[in-house]
Amino acid sequence: MNDKYRQTTRNGCPTGHLHAVEKWTIVCQEIKVSPMMSLSASFWGSFILALFIYGGSLAFNTILGDGDSGEAARSAFLIVPLLHGIGLFVVVSSVFGISGTGNPGLTFAFWAGQKITGFDALLYVLGSTFGWVIASAVLLIFTPVSVMLAGIPALQADVGLFEGIFWEFIASFAWGIALTFIVNKPVQDFTAGLGLTAGMWIAWPYTRSALNIHRVLGPAIALLLKGNTEYWTTDIFAYLIGSPVGFLAAVFVYYFSFQLNVDHCAKSKMDTKC
Repeated sequence: MNDKYRQTTRNGCPTGHLHAVEKWTIVCQEIKVSPMMSLSASFWGSFILALFIYGGSLAFNTILGDGDSGEAARSAFLIVPLLHGIGLFVVVSSVFGISGTGNPGLTFAFWAGQKITGFDALLYVLGSTFGWVIASAVLLIFTPVSVMLAGIPALQADVGLFEGIFWEFIASFAWGIALTFIVNKPVQDFTAGLGLTAGMWIAWPYTRSALNIHRVLGPAIALLLKGNTEYWTTDIFAYLIGSPVGFLAAVFVYYFSFQLNVDHCAKSKMDTKC
């Protein structure tokens, strides 16, 4: 989503070396990003994201009441993806401004596409995993297990494992293509949030659209603290496989279709190879 290595001018702040821009200050200020900052930002960004996304979904389900009615289903289809998109927009434009993606599948894909280093990818995954699990555990303190289970994405009736993998793959692929184009660009915050909402609408009727394995693993691991293993079935692999592979495919399609064909000589007359 966001790379701490900024090589271009952003928000009026020239950045010609490996520094991060502190966007939320009035005066242009550059700060050196340490590994601990990356880990902390990934943790707190994911923690806040989990509270926004998962906590908001739980609140919505609680207010909605009967989730089996047609009206309730239509409301959930419209509201929950929008809730996710707005939550992601807020976090990407703030905490994730200096670190991470909060999405292990996307992190792995960006690492495979050489957009981030392996060490950074490890920090992002560790921080985001702890953030989602701890936030889910905090919500579980005052949330009944049945309500928590209802808020976790699940394959819908008559949707098998391979069909679930397919829809998570398609939705993540579509969102991932857009994300690879807008990293470090001024519109990335809006595009990330709106892209998530649009992607969720693609797979919603079939998988309830995780598009982030932490939306499944975070609450599922937290439920283990209460001895509940109900979610740990073969269905979980639809999310663990579909979304990461979708992001990976998006990065490679972007690379071979666009990045591989960039005219580097047109960008710099100083290049001795031109």
